[in-house]
Amino acid sequence: MKKQKKKIIWLVLITGAIIGVAVIGYLFRPTSECVCNKKAVATLAATELLNQYETDEEKANSLYLGNVIAVEGIISSVESDDLNRAVVAFESQSFGTVSCTLCEKESEMEKLTEGTTVTIKGQCSGYTFDVVLVKCCLVN
Repeated sequence: MKKQKKKIIWLVLITGAIIGVAVIGYLFRPTSECVCNKKAVATLAATELLNQYETDEEKANSLYLGNVIAVEGIISSVESDDLNRAVVAFESQSFGTVSCTLCEKESEMEKLTEGTTVTIKGQCSGYTFDVVLVKCCLVN
């Protein structure tokens, strides 16, 4: 009788652990969803977006954080992240910049050259020293 209770307890614990790992894996899975088909809540110059965050981060977060926005500016650099997606930084007069990570289908780096003016739409994920946009796509 005691052995059977121990087996049941172990079975419940192992099943719970497997379910827990599966739920955590699902919740924290990387998503590559692009915002190409979503409407931007605002369109502004990259320098203006950066200025708003540097001036009043709390107010800027209330306007932009988690929302899809379109920014226009001059490309200062194009790099590649660990997943081979293009990361575009815009020129600024400040220490920071606006950094946009393009989604996989938009990551054709040869289209993106320094000094070119582009508009990029993405989801604002906040401000560190840079304003960060993710799930981005080029606006035609």
